[in-house]
Amino acid sequence: AGVHASKALAGRFARASAEALEARSSDAEQAAKLEESARSLRGQGAVLKQSASEVTVRAARHAAASVMHSTEDSIRSLEAAASKAESEAAERRERAKAALALALKAQQQMASSVQRLEVPEAV
Repeated sequence: AGVHASKALAGRFARASAEALEARSSDAEQAAKLEESARSLRGQGAVLKQSASEVTVRAARHAAASVMHSTEDSIRSLEAAASKAESEAAERRERAKAALALALKAQQQMASSVQRLEVPEAV
């Protein structure tokens, strides 16, 4: 009965380890997507800056001031979104690192449990 309970416990550790590894993988994928989103938003910001510069050269002072004002707001908004995405990516990387640490700990515990099951008990 003790061996059966130990095997059941080892099975639970194996499932917990697998789930932690899956969560880490998911967090890492989401972090990569957020990083890509941040790069895209920064690229859009650069395009808006270039566009604003070209409009300023061609437009009258009043029109240029209006365009620059609205563009600066958009750039600030995009930079804030990019910064937030980078922050979320860093947070997800930390969660992925923590999940990996838990998975490795569970794996070590499972290996230890399996070793104890394999050692014949003194009768």
